[in-house]
Amino acid sequence: MCIRDRLEDMRVNAGCTRVIITILMEEPSIEIVPEELVLNYSEAGIEPTEMRIINNSRDDVLYKIKLTSPENYLVKPSQGRIASNEEIAISIKARGDLLIQYPPATDSHKFLIEYTRVSSDVNNFSLVWNDSASKIYSKFLRVRSQELPLHEAAANPAIPESPEVPEPVRETNYMDRHMNAAFEIECVRVPVKIETTGGEVLRAEESAERPE
Repeated sequence: MCIRDRLEDMRVNAGCTRVIITILMEEPSIEIVPEELVLNYSEAGIEPTEMRIINNSRDDVLYKIKLTSPENYLVKPSQGRIASNEEIAISIKARGDLLIQYPPATDSHKFLIEYTRVSSDVNNFSLVWNDSASKIYSKFLRVRSQELPLHEAAANPAIPESPEVPEPVRETNYMDRHMNAAFEIECVRVPVKIETTGGEVLRAEESAERPE
């Protein structure tokens, strides 16, 4: 027997003209890891971090992340869908004034994670968020800054990218050219005058490589 038939039987047996049923839907079971967001920092800067949202419920959920100080954080992806029994990793990087503060002032910073149930065939998320019938749930995530020990900061220094160095061009010298059978060397006879200490002029011929 389907639900509609059972409702009709209840209406007839109770002598009512209609039956109103209130369905109480339980909150989707999601888990946020970590429970507190820790920003590790040193003199070299603030290390990027991440958090994970795990959907342990039977339904898909939509999530949206809001911040008390959005100008100080870059969050990707900041909203989306998580399928049933799936999870998503969210990248978090510091920016803005937070990068020039030492230590970073994060005591008042919070992340608000809003989430709601969604059907797997719904693709227009805006309609879901704006629908008054959608039950919106939320969780808070506090932010804390933590200075890295000196040995850890020194073990992971920021290494700038090295520019590409072109390979040196090897020049072919005289010996290489003579040893390489691929080159044919032509020689010409060039007359050279040589004067001796007695004033005599001798003629000689010097072998020279013909210029290419």
